Amino acid sequence: MRRIAFISTSRADFGLWQPVLSRAVADPRIEPLLVLGGSLIDSAGEPPEGLDTRQVPIAATVTCNPEGDRPLDACLAAARALEGFALSFDRLKPDMVMVLGDRYEMHAAAAAAVPLKIPIAHLHGGEVTLGAMDELFRHSISKLAQLHFVALEAAGQRLCAMGEPPERIIISGAPGLDEMPDFNTIDRSKLGERTGLRIDQPFLLVTVHPETATRLSPEHQIQELLAALDADGRAAIWTETNRDPAGQAIAGMIHQAVSNRPSMQQGRNLGRRRYLELMALCDAVVGNSSSGIIEAAGFGRPVVNIGQRQEGRFRGENVLDCDWDRRSILDALRNASSTTFQSRLIGMPNPYGDGRASRIIIDTIATIDLDRLIPKSFHDTALAGERLVCP
Repeated sequence: MRRIAFISTSRADFGLWQPVLSRAVADPRIEPLLVLGGSLIDSAGEPPEGLDTRQVPIAATVTCNPEGDRPLDACLAAARALEGFALSFDRLKPDMVMVLGDRYEMHAAAAAAVPLKIPIAHLHGGEVTLGAMDELFRHSISKLAQLHFVALEAAGQRLCAMGEPPERIIISGAPGLDEMPDFNTIDRSKLGERTGLRIDQPFLLVTVHPETATRLSPEHQIQELLAALDADGRAAIWTETNRDPAGQAIAGMIHQAVSNRPSMQQGRNLGRRRYLELMALCDAVVGNSSSGIIEAAGFGRPVVNIGQRQEGRFRGENVLDCDWDRRSILDALRNASSTTFQSRLIGMPNPYGDGRASRIIIDTIATIDLDRLIPKSFHDTALAGERLVCP
């Protein structure tokens, strides 16, 4: 039986891991080890209220939350994360470490596995998000990893261009599309009771994260979006922002906006299932979350994607891009509600997969020859037959 450490550092990736963990628990070839860090563990070493870890018991926790809202605080948190994950891996002795996405805490987990000679499998590598520092961490994780599960063929091609051997790249699709709730079975009244939210009228589902790779101020983001939402007039449900630098500032502005506007509500600790059910029922997904790019297409929901955070990701036909400008946002909201645009979404396939990612991932890690994963060669394609001209 292979001991596989699954690393989760935020509610977002914890939700994405759920279908993979479900299949891992049911597979007699695998012993899943859940290692939590980042925003999933508080200063006392405990997971937040409402986090359901019954599926897989927690094997280790890493306390590494930033102590403030500055870029320096994120740097110091990453240093603590590196130490914490290294100590956890040394104790648990996993046969493989599974990492997902692009968070700096996730990067620390991958970096900790390298000196310990533990093979790393990376999910969602090869993607592009030019408006966030996550872009750099994602590509760095890919170079640290020995095995890649990508959502798109284009992502796999980028990894090849980065020197990753093609035989180590598997197009699995996005695991977030596995076990998606059936739109036709969602009970709106019961969902309202479970979340404490008023969803008996049309609403927008809004998520905003900082643009950590640009000089855009969080105040500008929220002021322009609020002006557009006020002009639109529909109810809005805000979800929580992440723990990137300036995330606390955005969270404070959202809280103040919600407290001053009866039409606005804030969903807290929703969990992945309830968040997706709200997505299935909303008029449109608004903001700059990757879930608008990846999951929303599975429900045929319009997406108003604002700014540069997700710039570079492949988009479905349901995504409308706009700037952090109230007029640009309002125009996109109105376009998303038009009959012409809505008709384009009927029967639209999701470019990020068909819901089989978890099976592909688990079958691969259960059978692959681990001894052959380390070391990893550089697959040289760009310079084949060419010579650099030095000045």
